Amino acid sequence: MKSVGGLDTSMYKELSTKKTSKDRSAIRRKLERIKRKLRAGGRLTPAEKEFLRKYAPGLYREAIAAEQEREAYEARLRQCRTKEEAERVKTEKMMEMMAKKDEAAEIKMIRMAQTKAAEEAAQSSLRRLPSLVDLENRRREAQRKRKKIQEQKERERLARERHTKERQTRERLQKKRWEDQYYESERILDKQKERYWDKEAGIYKRPLRKTSEAKVQEEYEHKEAVIAGNIDVPGEHAAFARGHAAYQAAAEAAREDHLEGN
Repeated sequence: MKSVGGLDTSMYKELSTKKTSKDRSAIRRKLERIKRKLRAGGRLTPAEKEFLRKYAPGLYREAIAAEQEREAYEARLRQCRTKEEAERVKTEKMMEMMAKKDEAAEIKMIRMAQTKAAEEAAQSSLRRLPSLVDLENRRREAQRKRKKIQEQKERERLARERHTKERQTRERLQKKRWEDQYYESERILDKQKERYWDKEAGIYKRPLRKTSEAKVQEEYEHKEAVIAGNIDVPGEHAAFARGHAAYQAAAEAAREDHLEGN
């Protein structure tokens, strides 16, 4: 930016042709205030930008470029996820600025001030950033919690399986006890029936059970006929046959009463 008495050429021509000495002094003072503001890292108002655009186009372009650079740098800092990343971004920015050796000293001061202002604006966000050590500790803590939760779920699963097996075992044992009781009662009943039939068999020592209702009915009718004397029995066995038939009829009635009672 070529200058004459601290002002760029375009501004100098404007002042020399159209403005009085008093006006030129006021413009110079305002221009110096704007420069000081830029060197302090301040942001220009729309009126100040318009002033520069009118009286110092070269400085206006540099100020706009510095403002855009500041906003991009601040946004990049706010996107950092760790303190180490933020420090790396700052170092890269510093190296970038130092690489421009042919830049005017005043412009370099303005860019440096705007860069520092961007860092200060993002400082509140940067203070909250975790370090890599913090992230590693958080990762380990999260991993420990996940492991603890998995172990708790595994213990609960094993407990459910154990309770299920215990319940199934109890049910199986209970069922076996019921079956044993049922079979034992059946065995006792069979033994009672066997004793009853053995007793009923009398001197013949053979059971009187029939294999069908027809035979039972036939035997019953035969007994009744013998008792009533409707069937002839040889003389020497007649009395015994009648007595035995009567005994069988009485035993049969007693057995039916006994079964009905049970």
